[in-house]
Amino acid sequence: MGAGATAIATGVKTNNGILSQSASAIKNQKDGDILKTFFEYAREHGLSTGAVSNDHRQGVTNALTAAFFAHNNNRGKSGEIFEEMLAPKSGLPGLDVAISPGRSEGLRAGKSYGPGSTRQYEGAWLRLCRFDDGAREDRSEQDEDHPVDR
Repeated sequence: MGAGATAIATGVKTNNGILSQSASAIKNQKDGDILKTFFEYAREHGLSTGAVSNDHRQGVTNALTAAFFAHNNNRGKSGEIFEEMLAPKSGLPGLDVAISPGRSEGLRAGKSYGPGSTRQYEGAWLRLCRFDDGAREDRSEQDEDHPVDR
């Protein structure tokens, strides 16, 4: 799905398993050239961006959704994709909103973000909620300019 999603998000075909990188990318081995996504064009023009997914396993880090905001040589790297949602490689602001019923695989797989993490994303305010079988889990991160309402 990474190649098909990339074609939708960037207008350019790439190799299977690759997210928004050129066909010179080799899955899990080598990055290709970064392809500008629809969301990046929107951000450059001052528009807000957001992603919604109904994927119960990966949430917004699934290939179809992630191709619009992430650049990775393996669509399965949920942790890296999740981090890029907050701090894109393009240097533009991350997504304004992300909604999905996903099970927080992105957080658990992330190298530098998760419970107890001290990593801050400049200008980022993040509220993570998980709804499974009626149970609610709420994790919040904030920076000084964006307090979390409790």
